[in-house]
Amino acid sequence: MINSLTSIDKENVNMLLDSVYSEKSNLDNEKAMLESKKETIEKNIETTKEAIGNNPKPLREYEKTYEGVLESIEFVRKNLDELQCQYASIEDISKDLLEQYENNINNQELENELIQRIDNLKTFEGKIKQDHEKHYLIIDNFLNNQFSFDDSIEVDNSFYNLTLENLKDNLVLKICEKRVELPYTKKEVEDFMREYPNDYKTVQDVITKEFMVNISLLNKHPILSRFKEAYYLCRTKEMMPIFESLNYAKEFMFKSEINPYIIAAVKSKKQLEEYVKCLQENRIEDYSYFKIWYEIKPLTV
Repeated sequence: MINSLTSIDKENVNMLLDSVYSEKSNLDNEKAMLESKKETIEKNIETTKEAIGNNPKPLREYEKTYEGVLESIEFVRKNLDELQCQYASIEDISKDLLEQYENNINNQELENELIQRIDNLKTFEGKIKQDHEKHYLIIDNFLNNQFSFDDSIEVDNSFYNLTLENLKDNLVLKICEKRVELPYTKKEVEDFMREYPNDYKTVQDVITKEFMVNISLLNKHPILSRFKEAYYLCRTKEMMPIFESLNYAKEFMFKSEINPYIIAAVKSKKQLEEYVKCLQENRIEDYSYFKIWYEIKPLTV
């Protein structure tokens, strides 16, 4: 952002031009970044729409979501275009003034015009700043498709006393009001801390980042959550090819009897298919990989 000018002379205009060039470069970079995000989002949209197919309800739900994101991108893009135009205008006037200074001409009208253009620019930048923050949040949330653990969520005091020495396997899937606590083993926690020492300094770091999920991630769009979690299970946990992973995810996305929490919790296809079998045979109490504890009403959408 350039500064307002209280007085105008050759030195100030030269300094102004340097600021304008810097801001124009920043705008070019921001537009390139925005375009890159748009391209990535459009690819994700096509992949997800292909997976959903012609099922009208989830398709309408998904279209409403991504249309809002594309509107945010367009809103930001138009404002960046307007900023570029205003900076270009200030650049042109500044160059004209410098040329006249070289010829020992003082053009008060042009100087006043420059001051007015700078004031208009600063007003516009202040007006769109908060809007841009909001729209970038929408864009990045859709792009990342993830939620961070909310540190304001209460946990048992014993959680803060956990260390590798006293940590035990947690074989319970706990669905709470604000979060889902996924089952984990001590070995998994140890592996994260060993392989990513810069990211995970403590046991708590691993558990909150890898095994605690904001419940809105899975509750807001359960059909898409089932698809996403089943795809992640196959592609990441089982290392299956993309096409096979997509097909498997499509198979599970409309199984409303299966909460997306379950798919997120299992470590393998074998565990998930054993759960489905127990569910179909009405003997869920025999499922042995982990226990399920609900603190809220089970989700069936």
